[in-house]
Amino acid sequence: MGVRRITPALFIRQHILGMTTREFAAALKVSAVSVSRYDLSGEIPDVHRKTVHKLAKERGVKVKASWFQAVPFLPGVPT
Repeated sequence: MGVRRITPALFIRQHILGMTTREFAAALKVSAVSVSRYDLSGEIPDVHRKTVHKLAKERGVKVKASWFQAVPFLPGVPT
């Protein structure tokens, strides 16, 4: 089995927000299937970015705009 590539959307959901697919889907008011599509494509639709910023702020994290474009280097994490 291959290594799963970390996309910007997956990075934000897992590493920044620490949320499961279902938790993130509930927060965005979309289906888990939609979140899976975001994870695979790497893109979180613009309409949800305000919510992502709010969720991050609740966790004490300031989201960098660049995170929506590319995953920062993380040792041991495939990009």
